[in-house]
Amino acid sequence: MNKTKAINLVEKLGWMDLPEADRDALLEKTGDLIFQKVLARVMERLDEEDKVEFEKMFEGDVSEEEMLNFLRSKISDIDDVVRGEVTEFLQDADDVMSAISI
Repeated sequence: MNKTKAINLVEKLGWMDLPEADRDALLEKTGDLIFQKVLARVMERLDEEDKVEFEKMFEGDVSEEEMLNFLRSKISDIDDVVRGEVTEFLQDADDVMSAISI
């Protein structure tokens, strides 16, 4: 996750006052969770041949950029998929925080 996006996420989730180590740990876990959700949506949309190719890339020594380029070539709206999962995560987090703040 690039630094600007991480800062925006920290601000949206209200984590600015947390110690840096705690923020970093939460960001890592949040990023992993969002990544898994994106991955699940992507796998639903790839055909079998592309799934096999992507799994080989995922298990191999391929950079994140190469995997993203592959996905962009197969799923034209991959950036919208990622944005959608981030938005859904933020909404879910807001719903949980609202529920416990009552």
